[in-house]
Amino acid sequence: MSRSVQYQGLSPVRRRYTTIESWRHYVALEEPPRPELADERQKALWTPSDRETYDEARRVYHRRFDPLETPDVREIHKQIGFQLWENLDAGFGAKPGGAVDGDATLGKTTIVAELGKSFERRLLREHPVVDPQMVHLAVPVVYITLPARATPKTLNLTIARFYNLLLPDSLRRVSTDDLNVAITQAVEDHGTQVIIVDDLHYLQLRSKNKFQEEAALVANNHLKHLANILDVTFVYAGIHLENSGLFDEGALLSGDQAQTGGRFLHCKVHRFENRSLAWLSMLEVLERRLVLERLEPGTLTALGDYLFRRSHGGIGDVVGLVRRAANLAVGHGETITEKLLEQTKLPRNPQFHYERLQGQQAQDTGSPRKGKAA
Repeated sequence: MSRSVQYQGLSPVRRRYTTIESWRHYVALEEPPRPELADERQKALWTPSDRETYDEARRVYHRRFDPLETPDVREIHKQIGFQLWENLDAGFGAKPGGAVDGDATLGKTTIVAELGKSFERRLLREHPVVDPQMVHLAVPVVYITLPARATPKTLNLTIARFYNLLLPDSLRRVSTDDLNVAITQAVEDHGTQVIIVDDLHYLQLRSKNKFQEEAALVANNHLKHLANILDVTFVYAGIHLENSGLFDEGALLSGDQAQTGGRFLHCKVHRFENRSLAWLSMLEVLERRLVLERLEPGTLTALGDYLFRRSHGGIGDVVGLVRRAANLAVGHGETITEKLLEQTKLPRNPQFHYERLQGQQAQDTGSPRKGKAA
């Protein structure tokens, strides 16, 4: 097939940003305009179609409003963002980079993607391409995400595919060194300044037994080699990178001897603490994003303890829960209540954590769990 299937009203580009086309779409993407709440006089004149258009506009906005700026987001963007700009004037040799670390579903992907988006927009605004005929070739930022059981060759292939480099049908004939040469040329040709590698924990950087020692050594050395041969800043994101072998080169070197640990900023993403100022402030900001007709100010902060139990303080889980509940409320209640949230399921892990917590509380108090017969 020469073209992919497209659906009317839906973007033809997937939200995973792992090709030049999808990344450019993401960088250009703006938050949809916030719909205005209609008054009763307006609605009295509406047809059923008008009402559905109004409701759907609010649902789309709830699904797509921009990520929230939390204290972790501000700090990471400040620290690594400063490093990206410092490196534009750096001399020869490997450039210092950054690694964003934390548990799953804490927003690491969003943090590094938004960092790359902000950097690319500012770079092209302040330092436009000299030759207007080469603007379409500019790729200031590369974003890739690694698959499970990634190897150094997988890493190189993923970068090559981002650039749409021509690869032979049989990848067995392509060596990692061949890909190094091709990627180096692509970085130069496209003026790339930053390469973001997400899900770095899928690359085996620490040996679990003596049979894996060589693989871990090769992986660590490959990251250092890319940093040496590519004139870019690397930004990594992954789960539990602190213990992955990244900063101590697979425990082969002590922390003060390892090159990666000596070059890279290590930025952690944390869970919120219940009733903290950061938690309550985030809920206030999140509430202001919602376009519901009967939502009273302070609704989400009043539900703060419940939302914390549901999300375990994870930004991705609480925002996902409120987004879905808000869209269920559109046209049906028009506010957020504990009853509505209770009917809104989360993915398996946070849902399991919440149900286990509910069970423990029921045992402690001697009362039955909500929804269970006594």
